[in-house]
Amino acid sequence: MNPEIAVKIFEAGKSAGADFVEIFEEETRGSALGLKDRKIETATAGTEYGIGIRLLYGTEVLYGFTSDDSEEALIKLVRTLAFGRIAASSAQNAGLAGVAEGFEFAPQKRVADYNVSAFKDPRILGQAVKQDFLFRADEAARKVSNKVVQVGATVTDSCSTITLMNSEGLNLVMDRARFRVNVTVTASDGTERLTTHESPGALGGYELLENYSPEVLARSSAERVVRMLDAGYIKGGQMPVVMGNGFGGVIFHEACGHPLETVLIENGILKSYMSDRVGAAEVGVARTGSARRESYKYAPVSRMRNTFIAPGKDSFDSMIASMDYGLYAARMAGGSVNPATGEFNFAVDEGYVVRNGKICEPVRGATLIGKGHEIMPRISMVGSDLELAAGVCGASSGHVPVTVGQPTIKVDQILVGGR
Repeated sequence: MNPEIAVKIFEAGKSAGADFVEIFEEETRGSALGLKDRKIETATAGTEYGIGIRLLYGTEVLYGFTSDDSEEALIKLVRTLAFGRIAASSAQNAGLAGVAEGFEFAPQKRVADYNVSAFKDPRILGQAVKQDFLFRADEAARKVSNKVVQVGATVTDSCSTITLMNSEGLNLVMDRARFRVNVTVTASDGTERLTTHESPGALGGYELLENYSPEVLARSSAERVVRMLDAGYIKGGQMPVVMGNGFGGVIFHEACGHPLETVLIENGILKSYMSDRVGAAEVGVARTGSARRESYKYAPVSRMRNTFIAPGKDSFDSMIASMDYGLYAARMAGGSVNPATGEFNFAVDEGYVVRNGKICEPVRGATLIGKGHEIMPRISMVGSDLELAAGVCGASSGHVPVTVGQPTIKVDQILVGGR
């Protein structure tokens, strides 16, 4: 973004009465390679560019975006956003002109959200690097059982360069890199089909391929889906549940994070809020720089990044031993939550009945149902095996990558849906 054009955008917004003007310029290059049934099924790559402009009138937000970076188009966008606003007085405009003449940006900062020294740039190395991972995953999954009837695997990446400027003088360049793999395995016994997957991800480039073994991911998915294919169903009702570590933390993210507007809780006490410029002004708290967005097409709002339950000291064995009858939810799947009420419904991807303090037969089709503010006080035991997992969170500013997690925990009572 040309700094001279940026200043003219600020002038246009301020002269329309805006208290704050922000420019978000983004160029993102993304690619994906996907395999299904031993064949490369998808290969995509593309670059997207655009500029978003945000005007703030107090806590009211006006936002628009364009892929045209010409001065004329950007000034027109500002005027379109501010259409119908009462223009500032001529005296105010004169004052603004003086400010514009002496406006200076802070020294430009450049930051990256990945390990720059280890970074292997997907834009340079290309798609071919991914093929070996995909075929190895397919082969490993099929070796587990002849009940495995379909294997899919994808490797996706995106690299972004973002320039953020505002009327307070901020001038920041951010380099982002995101990488994720997915291995999906379907098994069948001739009458039923069941599917599960593993989908780790992180910030970085192709160097992350070294962290993810396709054989381990494929075998884990295949063994789990075959095991659950032969499982029966649990009888539903209120019961204690031990929830496995890792992606189980999605319940805390969804059921507590969203309804409570990203509240940070410690020892049952509200400590602080994660807030952005607008949210902080609305509720009178300090700003924490928590605004996020999917891309230049969205205005930023306060969003979660890394939401997890901190580790405790209870052992897994003691949790299981404390249950007369209940459910061990070894692995969670997807679900839904009502942000207004905190009511959630999450499927259990891998579950086991617990009887007399021992893990017994596997069960499928279980769901966990409840309200976040009711479930949290019922957590009576917390393990030390904290594990984090990658996910994607959708809200008003689009879909953004998040980390969720928890150690193994015991909830004394929760409604389990079953048959």
